Amino acid sequence: MMNTKENNGILDFIKSIVPLDFDIGMTKEYLGCFQNDINKLAHIDELETLYKAIEDKKDRFDAIEL
Repeated sequence: MMNTKENNGILDFIKSIVPLDFDIGMTKEYLGCFQNDINKLAHIDELETLYKAIEDKKDRFDAIEL
């Protein structure tokens, strides 16, 4: 869905969210997190570290909650 050339309000909004600075070399492992909760646990510390670098976490949480 994200690779489409089409635009709409939802995709524009999603694309406007500043991405976290995940390691691009770990893409396969990150995608594995969608498969089960055990895979998520392997990367939770990294996620928490990336969130520590964000000043206003509430704004980000409000945006991605939508």
